[in-house]
Amino acid sequence: MYNFINKTLILLLFAIGSLTSCEEFLDAKPSKDLVVPETISDFRAILNSSDMNLDVMLTLVASGEYYTTKGNWDGYLPWQQRAYLWQEDVFQIGDLVNDYSFPYIMIFNANVVLESLERVEAPEHELLALRGAALFYRAYGYYNLTQLFLPIVNQSSTYPDAFIPLKLLASITEKPQKGNIQMVLSQMENDLQEAISLLPEESTYPIQPNKVSSHALLARIYLSQQQYEEAGFHADKVLELKSTLIDYNEIDPLPNFPFRIFNDEVLFHSRMLANSRITRSLLSIIDNNLYAEFDENDLRRALYFTVNPAGNINFSGSYSGDSDLFSGLATNEMYLISAECKARIGNIQEALDRINELLRHRWKQNTYQNLETESGQEVLKFILNERKKELIFRGTRWADLKRLNTEEEFAVVLNRELEDETYTLLPNSPNYIFPIPPDQLLLEDFQ
Repeated sequence: MYNFINKTLILLLFAIGSLTSCEEFLDAKPSKDLVVPETISDFRAILNSSDMNLDVMLTLVASGEYYTTKGNWDGYLPWQQRAYLWQEDVFQIGDLVNDYSFPYIMIFNANVVLESLERVEAPEHELLALRGAALFYRAYGYYNLTQLFLPIVNQSSTYPDAFIPLKLLASITEKPQKGNIQMVLSQMENDLQEAISLLPEESTYPIQPNKVSSHALLARIYLSQQQYEEAGFHADKVLELKSTLIDYNEIDPLPNFPFRIFNDEVLFHSRMLANSRITRSLLSIIDNNLYAEFDENDLRRALYFTVNPAGNINFSGSYSGDSDLFSGLATNEMYLISAECKARIGNIQEALDRINELLRHRWKQNTYQNLETESGQEVLKFILNERKKELIFRGTRWADLKRLNTEEEFAVVLNRELEDETYTLLPNSPNYIFPIPPDQLLLEDFQ
């Protein structure tokens, strides 16, 4: 029987083992030893690989949600150090940037499945479901890339030369197009709309995509591009199919990591690339001012955070159930997207219903008082602040900053101090768009 893990795709071996060989893989040429997947089991092995449930980490590093010490920062890779301080020319020759390589692993794997399915005889429903899953993963990979390497659509004219390689074939020798944000957005839309038509409503495990998570990913994508009617439509579609919220009153705050993996809110489980100095470090410290925004009756204060022996505040509220940071899709995010979009289009009472329902599940029993106001702007401001708090360390803040910085009322100036020096990222700075790592750019032969 064909064994994908042992026989093919250095890609998968790279992800499971060495983190330093991705550029070598992307530069590799096809060989006669490359075994082509042939069976339904082969395709499932590809799509069930752990590579397919990983998200970029730079969205956390650059988002300003934490700070660290000089000693811990010294242990970052050089490009991570520069990203933390929002410096220009973040990537240098020789940098191995997993935040760029890993999404393309996901895209490559998806493309392998999409092409190979055309040559396989199997029950149609199985082939269609696998095609839907591959389309979801390809869109998910491209979403990760758009967060870092492309502007939002409304700023595309300011950055006309911003692009990423748009790879739609499995061939390593393919000459990709230079995909600008409009092209990549269109591809993600097409992939996910087809995925919705092919995937079942439910999956056996939340590491596998389905119809609901496809709507959820579209909601997240449209929100990031300020397309609020579309984002709200897909968030509401999710909540029609699954609207479960955890009552935080039922969660024990004593364990180091209170939330279990695959909990009832999770729609699609994914986690950030792990790093002992960043995602798993006691020296990734939550700012006291942010911590103070959580009311004493707000259960997130105890469930999301731990005060370590040094007196520093750490995040411990990941939906991964351990030190890995959950960055996937969940119903609480859909409530927030739905609420924001309803507020933006003037459905104030419906927006209030959504946000109040979420927060009733977050505060101590009978302590939360519903927000009641007729001011659309007040409601929107409240929702955005709750979004910042609810989704802390999810990897969503960077995309939020990019879009909200175009609105003067919600624009944010980020500041960090390191060894008595202050570093600043201004709203709409060009440094919100990371350049393609130069080593990777040299490998590409574009159309």
